[in-house]
Amino acid sequence: MADAGWIQEEAALSLERLWPWLEAEFQEVSPTSREWQEFERRLRGEWERLFGLLVQLYGQNRFRSYGMGYRFTDLVSGSRYSANGPLSLDPYQFVWLEGDAGQDSQ
Repeated sequence: MADAGWIQEEAALSLERLWPWLEAEFQEVSPTSREWQEFERRLRGEWERLFGLLVQLYGQNRFRSYGMGYRFTDLVSGSRYSANGPLSLDPYQFVWLEGDAGQDSQ
């Protein structure tokens, strides 16, 4: 089980990585609108608790390594794969784990 300090640190880091994706995904919502401000307040207020539940569900190391806001990119073909689930590689296939903020993945 992850300790509280680890969860606090990783939750802050993951939200920092996730935030640009959220802003890009919801760009049609004005950042000064009441709805966006309420969404941001609630997400930032509950994120650490939510992150802790995700770590309990998926496990500390797996969620940390393949967490939200990441994708795999095939180094030869350039194909993109979500990091949200298992990834099966063909022999001699190489992928790179990279940030996914604001970009579509396959």
